[in-house]
Amino acid sequence: MKNSSPRIRTLRALREQLNKGLWKAGERLPTEMQISEDMGVSRPTVRAALAVLESEGLILSKGRAGRVVSGGDAPLQACSTGLMSGTVCVLSGGSEDVSESYSGGGVDAVESGIVHGVMAAGRNVLRIHEEQVSQKTAAWLRVNRPAGIVLTPEATENPSMRSLARDLKDSGIPVVAGGRSEALPDCDLVTFDHEGGAAALTRWLLGRGCRRILPFWSTRTKLSWISEREAGYCKAMREAGMEPMVPVSCEFPMRPKERNDEVLETRIRMCLGYLFEFLTGRDKVDAVMLLEDSTIYPFIGACRIAGVKTGAGGLLYTGFDNFWAECWEKEIYPPCGFATVDKKSRAAGEELAAMLLYRMAHPQAPRNVKRMEFEICEYA
Repeated sequence: MKNSSPRIRTLRALREQLNKGLWKAGERLPTEMQISEDMGVSRPTVRAALAVLESEGLILSKGRAGRVVSGGDAPLQACSTGLMSGTVCVLSGGSEDVSESYSGGGVDAVESGIVHGVMAAGRNVLRIHEEQVSQKTAAWLRVNRPAGIVLTPEATENPSMRSLARDLKDSGIPVVAGGRSEALPDCDLVTFDHEGGAAALTRWLLGRGCRRILPFWSTRTKLSWISEREAGYCKAMREAGMEPMVPVSCEFPMRPKERNDEVLETRIRMCLGYLFEFLTGRDKVDAVMLLEDSTIYPFIGACRIAGVKTGAGGLLYTGFDNFWAECWEKEIYPPCGFATVDKKSRAAGEELAAMLLYRMAHPQAPRNVKRMEFEICEYA
């Protein structure tokens, strides 16, 4: 999974054990200390995971007597109508913690824009991460009925989240989503032009004399937006009379937000292993298209080891999402002579919030689909 923090891993493991019936209804769970030792995590991490399971109604706290497994027919408790009628639920697939003030280009920018737009309208926000979704969650939302539902683009890629959104929409709750238009065909949607962005980057490289342009994807997961980028790349190459190259894919370890030289070195070595034959020799490429901006740094590190100059006068490259300046790796491998796409993620989040607020006020309005305009950003 994209989010593999200790809390999320612990939550996932405990939920799986509950679903498998490791503990029966009414049975007491092991203590926080026992779970901490069994899973190799801290007690605060265990306590946070248990709190989520309690909020979902899967377990009950008995004070000093510990926690027990809820009965299968335990009644769902409804929140006050006044509170939930002013609350927008954000179904999230992003990071564990998202700041309303974040305005960069990273994965959290869309959700940050959603939260900002909703709160600016005087509404509350209830955030549910994809790791927290269960049948109990869906039932709780149907009982408590938030004012509206927003899916982030990452959540829209998740079949369970899409199923939950359709279920809630069928119950009469307004739903809007970010992502591909065919994912939720009956919902208002904000989409990104991944195909157009990739085509524009390809033309940028072609305009600088590049002919052998290699797409390098730092994940093997076949997401819809990766397919869109491949389509844009192929289209621009064929328009120029060039044969597209087959993308190279590998599964990078998750990039930490804080500096971690060991993980960076692993990413560099993986990059070097997959790209070495394309960086050297008779059939070497003259440009590489990277999946997103944070891959720029292991790419530059790999090129340095291979003795290949990058940027102007050397091997050209492109990123995506325009958040390279936020990355801690830039102090180690400063990038230069490249282009990236700003797909306006923060603005997309604010548009999703505005779209939901309009849908809440005009439930019978025609479906609204908006595609965000992107911008090519060049850096010398």
